[in-house]
Amino acid sequence: DAAPIYDGYAVDTSLSTAFGDNELHRRLHPALQGFREQILREVKAGLTFRQIERNADAAIEALGAENCHRKHIGEVLGHRVYRVPNRPWNRLTVRQVSVRHAAWLLWKSVAALKGWQDDSPNWNHRRTSDHKPSPGLWAVEPHFAIDGVGVKFEEILVITDRDAYWLDDDVPHVRAWRSGAGHGLGGASPQRRA
Repeated sequence: DAAPIYDGYAVDTSLSTAFGDNELHRRLHPALQGFREQILREVKAGLTFRQIERNADAAIEALGAENCHRKHIGEVLGHRVYRVPNRPWNRLTVRQVSVRHAAWLLWKSVAALKGWQDDSPNWNHRRTSDHKPSPGLWAVEPHFAIDGVGVKFEEILVITDRDAYWLDDDVPHVRAWRSGAGHGLGGASPQRRA
């Protein structure tokens, strides 16, 4: 999971892989395709961020898997990505974490929690995400595991006032799914919680 910042643009992406052959990883990874399709469909339908995360959690549970994205900082299925001007004070870091970015995320999170604003930068199962998808760039990262083997992708979802789409459909995991690599448990699409 890496988020380099180039000329003020964050590029937060990740993809799980296995060193050598891992049958469980190979079987689990295609299940992510259903999450990618479901998340986009539900954003377009106007479900709240909270409901979309809860539906993803129910789909993970239906696979007999453990929800790992709830172990992330902020327990996020996704988080806001934004542009920051390339200024010296914006490059100040503590343990390789941008002080400005961390402060901005903290402020927006507290403001959403207190009800002062309705645009939390975190997309999770908490009440601060109980609102329709906010326009912007969102790094979406469903992540789950079975028996200590995890699968995940993270890529940018673009949400506008009228539409939503993945920034790029020609990414390694989508190419693998199209080629039929790794059939098995992942053949089923996640089911939406009633």
